[in-house]
Amino acid sequence: GVLQYIMAFPSVYEMTNPLTTVRKQHFWEYFTGDGLNGLIWQTLGSGSGGMDDQSSNGGYSLTATASGYNKKSLYFANILQFSPTASVFIANAKFNQTSGLTIGYVGLSADGTDGATSRFYIGKMDSLQSTNFGAQTANSTGATLHIDGSVSQDTSYHSFKGVLGSSSCQSYIDGVLDITASSPDKLPNTGLQPTVLSMANAANPSIKVNIRYFEAYNT
Repeated sequence: GVLQYIMAFPSVYEMTNPLTTVRKQHFWEYFTGDGLNGLIWQTLGSGSGGMDDQSSNGGYSLTATASGYNKKSLYFANILQFSPTASVFIANAKFNQTSGLTIGYVGLSADGTDGATSRFYIGKMDSLQSTNFGAQTANSTGATLHIDGSVSQDTSYHSFKGVLGSSSCQSYIDGVLDITASSPDKLPNTGLQPTVLSMANAANPSIKVNIRYFEAYNT
């Protein structure tokens, strides 16, 4: 006889979604292999970047040039696919410093850096702001909010999750809500892109940021 198999759904998509529901933007990256997909990711600024030790799952690392206030970032070359009021990002990252004035962030931004544009970052703040992990939000005029979290900075990998809504931005570390930013005049208000950022400081060595997973999606 002939064995026949009949799918219960016309397509894989319809297993979880009706065809009347349009799937929104959803991106993820595992940072494995010999290099990044240059059609998606670009680097910006002064410093170094490349795939780290793959034998230890080091992902991709960025280090700004250790002079002045140099910055080195990984971003989407200003392809702004993600909503400032209805999106989520999740990043698995670590920072090799817990002191000093250097800064390391992961999140979503409009320009791939820390210019006068919309953004929502989570990560290592400089020591004058906090010795805990914190968050930074800004709107398109550059009005910026820095918020001190409750989790002490360390050099281990953590899961950093940002939830962007119409009236607040929420920061989660390892699955636990840590910060809620709700200043309406300092929340992102234009399209955003995945961003990983290393920022040096004239008085300190630069900071190395390792990223081994990044996910972003519109809600």
